[in-house]
Amino acid sequence: MSGAEKGNHNYEKSLHIVEEKQNNIDNFIKFQMHQVNNADLNVNALQQAVTTVSIDDLFEILEKNFESYRNISNLKNLLPFIHFSLRRYVHKDHSNFDIGLCLYAFYKTHKETEQDLMIVVQIIHQFLYSLNVYDSNETNVAAKVFVDLAKQLPTTVDRKLVANIIACLHLYRKMHKDNSGLIQIILTDLLECLKTISVHRKTHVDILMQLFDDFCAINSDLYCEPVVIATIQTLLKSSQREERKSAYYLLKKMILFFIKSQKEKGILLSSDYWQNIERHWLIYATILENLEENQSHLILPSLDNLKDVINGKLLQSSWMDILFVRILSHTNSLVIRWSIEYFLTTFTCSELNSHVLRQFLEVCNSNMLYNCEGYFLKREKFSKFLQGDLTNVYELIGEINWKAVPLHNLLTVLKSYNNESVRGVTYDQVIKIAARIRALQDYHIRQSALAIANEIFDGIIEKMNMREYVNYVEALCNPTDKCNVFEKLYSKVGTVRSNETARLFDGRFYEILLTNSPYYMDKEFITFLKKLPIAMHGWLKYLPFHLYLGNDGTLKEFTDLYNIKIEDYIELKLPCYTADRNEYDRHLLAAISFYVRNLKSLDNVSEDTFRIIFNHKLTWNIIERLSNLLMETQRNLSTWVITNLVDQILPLEGEFAIRPLGIGLLRYLERKGCLKEYLTCLIEKRPSLIFYSQTCVLGNPIFESWNYGCDDIKKGDSRIEESYRATFLGRPNNTMRNLWLYQINTFGGEDYILHLVNQHKLISKKKPRYFANSYEHRLKIRIALGLANANKDISFISDDLMDSLWSILLDENNQLNISYFYEYIVGTLGPSKDEFLKKLKAAHSLTSSQQVSILSALFTFCMRNADQLNHEDKNTVITDLMALTMGANFHTRLFAQLVLFNLLATKEFHEIPYRSQLMKSIEVATQGKLEEHCNDLRLYLYTFDDAFDAWNLIMYVTNAPYDEIVRNFNDSLEIEERISKCKIAFSKKVDRNVENNSENNIVCNQVQRKMNPSKEVLESSNLMVYPAKQTDCQMFVIASLIDKLPNLGGIARTCEVLGIENLVMDTKKDVEKNDFKNLSMTAEKSLNIMEVKANDLRDFIIEKQREGYAVVGAEQTCNSENFVNFKFPEKCILLLGHEKDGIPPTLLGLLDHAVEIPQFGQVRSLNVHVTGALFMWEYCKQHLVKSL
Repeated sequence: MSGAEKGNHNYEKSLHIVEEKQNNIDNFIKFQMHQVNNADLNVNALQQAVTTVSIDDLFEILEKNFESYRNISNLKNLLPFIHFSLRRYVHKDHSNFDIGLCLYAFYKTHKETEQDLMIVVQIIHQFLYSLNVYDSNETNVAAKVFVDLAKQLPTTVDRKLVANIIACLHLYRKMHKDNSGLIQIILTDLLECLKTISVHRKTHVDILMQLFDDFCAINSDLYCEPVVIATIQTLLKSSQREERKSAYYLLKKMILFFIKSQKEKGILLSSDYWQNIERHWLIYATILENLEENQSHLILPSLDNLKDVINGKLLQSSWMDILFVRILSHTNSLVIRWSIEYFLTTFTCSELNSHVLRQFLEVCNSNMLYNCEGYFLKREKFSKFLQGDLTNVYELIGEINWKAVPLHNLLTVLKSYNNESVRGVTYDQVIKIAARIRALQDYHIRQSALAIANEIFDGIIEKMNMREYVNYVEALCNPTDKCNVFEKLYSKVGTVRSNETARLFDGRFYEILLTNSPYYMDKEFITFLKKLPIAMHGWLKYLPFHLYLGNDGTLKEFTDLYNIKIEDYIELKLPCYTADRNEYDRHLLAAISFYVRNLKSLDNVSEDTFRIIFNHKLTWNIIERLSNLLMETQRNLSTWVITNLVDQILPLEGEFAIRPLGIGLLRYLERKGCLKEYLTCLIEKRPSLIFYSQTCVLGNPIFESWNYGCDDIKKGDSRIEESYRATFLGRPNNTMRNLWLYQINTFGGEDYILHLVNQHKLISKKKPRYFANSYEHRLKIRIALGLANANKDISFISDDLMDSLWSILLDENNQLNISYFYEYIVGTLGPSKDEFLKKLKAAHSLTSSQQVSILSALFTFCMRNADQLNHEDKNTVITDLMALTMGANFHTRLFAQLVLFNLLATKEFHEIPYRSQLMKSIEVATQGKLEEHCNDLRLYLYTFDDAFDAWNLIMYVTNAPYDEIVRNFNDSLEIEERISKCKIAFSKKVDRNVENNSENNIVCNQVQRKMNPSKEVLESSNLMVYPAKQTDCQMFVIASLIDKLPNLGGIARTCEVLGIENLVMDTKKDVEKNDFKNLSMTAEKSLNIMEVKANDLRDFIIEKQREGYAVVGAEQTCNSENFVNFKFPEKCILLLGHEKDGIPPTLLGLLDHAVEIPQFGQVRSLNVHVTGALFMWEYCKQHLVKSL
C-alpha cells in the first residue's frame, strides 16, 4: 500500500470512528429520552462513547438542544449525559481547562429570563454534583458564575429559582471551602433591598430564612439589625399564615443568636438573668405559634404564661403590641373571651397604643359577647379598663362599624363617667360617633343609644352653634327616630349671624323635626322663626302646617311672617311646579297636613281630594287625624280609601303610632261590618291593631299557620339583640303572642282549652322525645301559656278534658317545666278527692317520674283543698306517702318525704298520729339538707291562685328562654327571696355533674404545642441529580394485603410523620376515598406511593431482595423473632399482613425475618395499623434518630 493510499485509509478510518462516536452520542441522548428501544442498543457502548465527549462538544450539544430542555423530561434525561461526559474531563482534561469559563459563558447567554435561568441553574448544579461524585478536588471551576448568581439572587422573583440558586451555591461552597465571599455579597444586596422596598417580596424572606445561619456567621449582630427586626415584625403582622410562619422561623433563629451573643458579651451578668430573658422570648414565640391553631386547649394554657412576660418588661413594646393584636384577632370564641377579660383586668385603655386599642374594640364588636342567654361580658369589667384618658376610645368608636348591642353596651358604660372624660373629644369625633349610632339597625336599641349619646356629649352639644347642631342631629337621627331637638334648637338662635343666607332646615333635618314636632304651634316656635334670618328657613316654613294652630294669635303671626294667605293652602290650589321637586313636595305635604288638621268631618271630602292626600307618604300626625275622623264619620267610604289608609299605617315604625291609629280604624271597620276583609292583612303586618277590636279572631286561618309564634323565634344576632332589649330596655317584641293571649283571655273557653290539649297530644305523637328549648318544646310551652290564660273563668272541667290533662301529666318524655305546669293545672282544676286518692294508690306500679308528678299534683290539691279531706282521707294520704318514702327510686323517696313533711307541717294535718316523730325522722333522713330540698319549686306553686302567674314562675325558675317569660316578678322581698332559692335549687338539680375545678389551678410547666415542620416554611429546591441520592430511610412498607381504608390511612400518616417515603398499596385509587383521607391527613401528598397488586407481591419482593433489601414480616410464627431485641436491617422491606388472615403462606417463605410483638393481655393480636406504627418507629429509632 502506497503512502497516499495508507493516508487515505487512516483518514477514512478516523472519519468512521468520529461518525460512530457521534451516532453513539445521539443514540445515548435518544436512549435517555426513551426515543429508542433498550434492546436495539448496546448501553455500555453508549456510555463509553459519551465519556469520550470533550467539554467543547458537551457545551455545543447544550447550546444546540437548549430549547428542548424547557420540557422537564428532556431536562431530566440530559443529566446522565452530563454526568458521563464529565468522566473524561475529571480524569484527563481538568488540568488544562477551567470548566467555570464555559459555564460562565453558557450562563451569560441564557440568564435574561428566569425561565431560562432555571434551566441553566439545573445544568450548573448537575456539573457540580457530578464533579463532587467523582471526588474531583483538583478541578478548576471559576467563581465568576457563582458571584453573578449571588448578585442576581436578591432580585429574583421566582421562589423556586431562589431555592435552586441557594442549593447550587451551597454545593459550590462545600466543594471549594468558600466561607464568606458569596454570602457577604448576598447579605449586602439583600439588606439594601429590604431597606429600599416597602413591600417585601417572598423571595427576600426565603433568602433570609435559608441563609440566616450563614449570614450570622459573618455578621454576628445580624439579629439586631433594624431592617431585619422590621422585616420579622412586618411578617408577624401579616394576614397571610405562610408569612407569619416564616416570621416564627426567623424569630426563633433571632432568639437563638441573641441569647448566644448576649451570653458571650454579658460576662458580668448572672446566668439567671439570661435564662429569664431566654424563657420570656421562648414563651413569646410559643404563644405566637400556638395562636395559629384553632383548638382552645392548645392556646389557653400557653396564654397563662403571658402575665410573666408582661410583668417582666424585658420585651420592647413593639413586640408586645404584635402579640396583643394576634391574641385579640384570633377566631376561637373561648380565646376571644379569655383575651377580652384579660385585657379588661390587666390594662387601662390609656396603656394600650392606638392600634392595639382599635383591635380590642373591634373584637368587642361581637354580639356573641353579649348574649343574655349565655355568655355576657359584664359591664362591671369595663370599670378598670376605662380609667384614665378616654380620648383614643372616643376617636376609635367613630371609626368602627358597630353592631347594635356592643355599641349600646359600651355607651352605657361610658355614660357612668363624669363630663371630664370627654374633655379632649372633638366635634368631628362626636359627628363620627353619631353617624355610627344612626347606622344601627335595631330601632329600640338605636333610640336608647341616641339618648345616651346626647347625655354623654351634653357639654359638647351646649357649645355647638346652630349649624353644627343641625349637622350633629342629621348625623345622629333617622327621620323616624324620636329625639327632643326643639329645646336645644331654640337655645342655639343666639349663635346665628344676622347676615347668614345659606338654607339650613332642608332635607333630612326637616324630616327629623317633623317626626319630633309638638302637637301645637306655640309662641316659642314663632319667636324662634322670627329670630332666624328668613333666608335660612328653607323647608322650616312648612312645619307649622303640620301642627295645630290655635286661636291665640300664633296663626296670624306665622302668616304675617311669610306674607302668605292661608286660603291658598286650604283650597289645595297649589302653586306652579317649581324646579326643585323636593321643595314642591314639601309644599304640597304641608298643605295636605293643614287641610286635614282643620277638617271637622270626612262626610263631605271628595274622592279627588282623597286621591291627592293618599298620593303622598303621610306623616304620623296626618294619619292620626284621619283615623280619629274615621271613627266619628257615618259615611260609607269607598274600599280603596280604607285600603290606602291601612297601607299608610302598616309601614310606621314604633308602637307609639299604633294606639291612636288603631282605635279609629278598627272601630270604623267593626261598625261597618267589613273587618274580616282586612283581618288577615292586619294580623300579618300589624297585629297590634287587633287589640282594639271587639271581634274574636281565634278562628282566623292566620293563627293555624302561626304555630303559636314558634316559627318566628329568632336565631343568631337577631335573637341576641332581642334578648338584650328584653333584659335591659324592656322591649320584647311579642305583639302577635300578646294578641293571641288577649283573644284567649277575652273569647277562650273549655272548647279552646280542649283544642290546645289536643294540639299538645298531636305534637307528642309526632315526636315523643324532644330536647330542651327545641321547636317541639317551644310549641308545648306556648300551648301551656294558652291554657294558663284560658282557664281563668272555668269552674267545671269535663271528664274528657281531665283525662287528657292526666295523660299529659304522666308523659315521661316531657321537659321539667312542662311537667311542672300540668302538675299545677291538674292540682288546681283537678278532679275530686276520690280521683286523687285512686291515682295515689296506683302510683306504686308507675315509673319514678310518673310517681313524682302525681305527688306534685296531689300536694297542690291538698294544700288548696284541705277542707275537702276528712280524717280518713288524710290518713290514707299519709299512709300511701309513707309507702312511697321507702320506694326503690331515690327521687321518688326524697320527693315523697318532702311532700309528707310539708303536709304534716300544716295545721290541717296536726291530728295525724306520730306527726312530730315522722317529721323528725324526715329531718334525720335528709341529713341536714331538708331546708335546701324544700326549695323545690313544686312545693311552692300551690300559693298562686292565677295560673298565668304560676306559668311565669315556672318559666323563670326553670331558666326558660327570655321570650317565653311574659312578665317579671315585682312582688314582696320575701316572695322574691323564695323564688331566688327555688331557682338555685333547680339549677343544682339539672347540673348534678358539676365537677370540682380545683385541678385546673394546678401549676403546669408543660404547654402542649404542635410541631411546625421547617419544610412547611422553607421553600424546597426542585433540582434533579444523576445519579439519584440515597435517602436516609431505605424502608419500603408493603400494605397491599390490607383491606380497610382507615388502617391504610393511618399507616400512610405514620409513614409521613416518621420520614418513611415508600408505601406500597394494592391500588392508588384508595388515597382518593374519604375513609382514607380522614386518617391520612394529606400524608399521601408527601409519600412515594407505589401500586402493587396482592397477586404481584411475590415478584416485587424477589426483585427487591435482588437489590439487597431484607424482608421483615410482622407475623406470629413458630420461629418468629422477638420484637424487643430485633435489629432492623438498614435496607428493609416491612410486609404487613391482612387484618384477619395475616401474611399468606405463599409469602411467608420469602421472609428473611418473621418478627412478633410480645403480648401480655388476653386479645390475640394487635391492630395492623398499630403494629405497623411500632415497627416503623423501631426502625427509625435504630437508623434515623441517631443521625439527628
